[in-house]
Amino acid sequence: MRFNRAAKPVTAVTPSDRLVRRTSRGLAFVTLALIAALLAGVGLVTAAVAVGMTNENVDRTLEQVAAARLTELETLLQETDQEGQPTQTSSPETENGSADGETSDEGETGVTPVPTAAPTPAPTATPVPSGLGLLDSDEAQLESFQTFYLVLDTNANVLSNPQQIKLAGLPDAEAAAAATRGDDLRTVTVGSVHIRLLTERVLNTRGDVVALLQTGFLLTQHDQQTSTILVTIVLASLIGLLGAAVVTLVVTTRAMGPIRSAFNAERRFVASASHELRTPVAVVRASAEVLQRENLVRPDGQRLVADIVSESDRLGRLVGDLLALASADAGAIVVKPEEIEMRGFVAELAHRAGAIASERGVRLQVVQQGATGADRELLVRADPDRMTQLLLIFIDNAIDHSPADGTIRLVVAPLNDGRQPQVSIGVADQGPGVPVHERLRIFEPFARLAGRRRETGNTGLGLAIARVLAARQDATLHVDDATGGGAVFSVWLPRRTATGAAAAN
Repeated sequence: MRFNRAAKPVTAVTPSDRLVRRTSRGLAFVTLALIAALLAGVGLVTAAVAVGMTNENVDRTLEQVAAARLTELETLLQETDQEGQPTQTSSPETENGSADGETSDEGETGVTPVPTAAPTPAPTATPVPSGLGLLDSDEAQLESFQTFYLVLDTNANVLSNPQQIKLAGLPDAEAAAAATRGDDLRTVTVGSVHIRLLTERVLNTRGDVVALLQTGFLLTQHDQQTSTILVTIVLASLIGLLGAAVVTLVVTTRAMGPIRSAFNAERRFVASASHELRTPVAVVRASAEVLQRENLVRPDGQRLVADIVSESDRLGRLVGDLLALASADAGAIVVKPEEIEMRGFVAELAHRAGAIASERGVRLQVVQQGATGADRELLVRADPDRMTQLLLIFIDNAIDHSPADGTIRLVVAPLNDGRQPQVSIGVADQGPGVPVHERLRIFEPFARLAGRRRETGNTGLGLAIARVLAARQDATLHVDDATGGGAVFSVWLPRRTATGAAAAN
């Protein structure tokens, strides 16, 4: 478990400020996500409708051009069939069967002439004229047309190329084969050009398939229009999202304003109340001490007076911690960092705190790890007073949770967490330890471990104050299991070289 270091040790970033910022960022993120989803949905629907309409226009234009050409071809085939149809002719005869205008008399002896049958012409296949009568064009570039057409036989061979287009990839044999069973509409690629291709059957008057008409619509302009539509929709969505971000920022800032004001008012109230409580608490304790010292209370009441003194002390510590936490939240804690050699600093601190530990029945031991060679001195940059306050909070917490005749170890060690050399100062107790899932929550004000009763005079604010002090000094806090049981509360600070500059990797 670790806490992120502040960007600058002296910068005051209070927990309430962090809460407001996290809430503001979360609200802005959710709002922007919803707006982005809405814009994306509208953009997709708009793009689908616009592209669908352009595709529909292309197909409609293609079908109209193909229908006109197909009608022209079928009319031409009909005229060709009529011109090639044989005409049935016979010699004009009179009613009595004479020909050439001659008549036979009844009395004449004549032989009735036997009429000669006119020869019947053999049926011939309907010819498919070259070009099917459509005029050729001098144009030779495929890109010069928006629509074009080819006349094919049933084997996809070109019968007519009126516009003389280049045939690289055309005609499309697969489309021609599919068109023999019915009209075929597909999109093909010729070189780098996309073409919408409609292949239809050409029928003669007897309903026979005599040719295929393959009509194409170049999609170059269509693709450009589609790209323009999509780019326009994307740009409009981005502009809308940017506008929504500005509106969201303004709205969330104004929405968080009352919450920020409420936090500030709470801090001012706590600070004012704590300050005002100091005097009456001091008066109560002083009065109780007078009663106790002057024996102004009967023996049966002496214990009550002692309780008053004890609770007054506890209340005084609570008021002091509340005032310190309120000052920290308000950014009133002043940090004056300077270079400190931590081995000597911790040794001196242990000497000063040893008397307090002895009074409460525990021993204080300093452990200097790796105190050889280049690690003989461990330099950091911190405020000596604030660092003393932080470590005394850890020591006091360890005393409260260690058994009688226990040992509290102050461990000073050099280490490297993978970014830059660090100096770790840990306080190890012999208490019940801290569960992993509780190691972050215990730094909240008045936090208690589940299933444990508060039996000490602590206010429950010490670790919360320690977290603020660490953040002000570019330090991180860690909680781990101690060797042999218990917990280790440690603070890590960036190590500095002998010249005073922070050590790099």
